[in-house]
Amino acid sequence: MTMPKTLVAVVGVLALALSASSVGATVISINHVGPDSNDALAAGEVAGAVPVANWNNSPVMLPAGGGAITYGPLALNFDDGTPSGATAGLSSTNGWKYDNGYTGSPDAKMMAGGSLFDTNDNAVLTLSNVPFAVYDVYVYGSVQGGAANTPRVGLTAANGSWSIQWTQDTSFSGLDDATTDGAGNYVSFRGVSGGTLTLNLDDASVGRAGYMGFQVVQIPEPATLLIWSLLAGLGIGVAWRRRNR
Repeated sequence: MTMPKTLVAVVGVLALALSASSVGATVISINHVGPDSNDALAAGEVAGAVPVANWNNSPVMLPAGGGAITYGPLALNFDDGTPSGATAGLSSTNGWKYDNGYTGSPDAKMMAGGSLFDTNDNAVLTLSNVPFAVYDVYVYGSVQGGAANTPRVGLTAANGSWSIQWTQDTSFSGLDDATTDGAGNYVSFRGVSGGTLTLNLDDASVGRAGYMGFQVVQIPEPATLLIWSLLAGLGIGVAWRRRNR
C-alpha cells in the first residue's frame, strides 16, 4: 500500500519541525560589565527575559569618575556560542560605569553592572551585520537607590524609528517588563528589521540612565515554529484518519 499524499505531507511537516527545533542560534545578548569584573557572565550562565546562555561581555568600562565610554567593534556570538558575524560598538562623549551591587542569580549579575548616561552624553550603541531578517530588541536598565530615572531610549533600524520612555527600577527582585506599564528594568522593541540598528541611550533622559544589557532575538523563534508545525501535522493526520475509517 502506497503512502497517501496526506500522510506524506504529515511526514514533511514533522521533518520541518524537527529541523527548526535543531536551530538554536536565535539570540544575541550583550552584558555591559561595570566596575566590578565579577559582573561578567560565564558562558554557561542563563539570563535575560529570553533566557539563554553565552552572553557577550563588554570590556570593563571606565572608572566611575566619568569620561567618554567607547568600545568596539565587539564580535558577537550567538546563544549557542558560535560566531554570529554581528558586531557591537558603543560611543559617547561622557558617561560613567556603574555597579548596582546586585548579587545572586545570573539575571542579577547581568543587571548589576553597566554604564550611566545623561541627556547630553551622545551615547549610541550600534549593532552591525545583524543576521536575522526580523527580530525583537530588549534593553535592560536600572539604577539602585535614589529617585527613579525616566530615560527615553530610541531605536533606529531599516523599517523605522521608535522611542520608549520608562521609569527605571531602583532595586532588583527579578526581571520586570516596563514596555506596557512604563516602569521596570527592561523594555522591548518588536518586529525590527535591517542589518544595522542604533540605540540612542541618552534620548531626553531625566537624570542618569543606567544600561546593563541588550538582547536581539530572532522571530519567529524555532520553538514557536516547532509548535505550529506539530499542530499542523497533527491536524492533517487526524483529517486523514477520519477520511479512511
